Amino acid sequence: MLTVLFLMVLLLQCLMVLLLQCLNLMVLLLQCLKETGTHHLRLLMVISQFCTLIFFPLWLLQDGIQIWKDESLVRHVVPVT
Repeated sequence: MLTVLFLMVLLLQCLMVLLLQCLNLMVLLLQCLKETGTHHLRLLMVISQFCTLIFFPLWLLQDGIQIWKDESLVRHVVPVT
């Protein structure tokens, strides 16, 4: 029972730290938008493109190879009626 209580307190502390970091990031983002004059949707698009460039090669190595080697995709034949 004590370990469960300890884990719950630890989880609560982690969530509070995460919330404070999110609020800090939000303040920095608002300052960035005001100073640069960038539209928020444009910033979202740039961040999305950057993340795509970073994670697409990792996805290709991780899942693309498994998809390429999956023989069930090759053997699937759709019957012609």
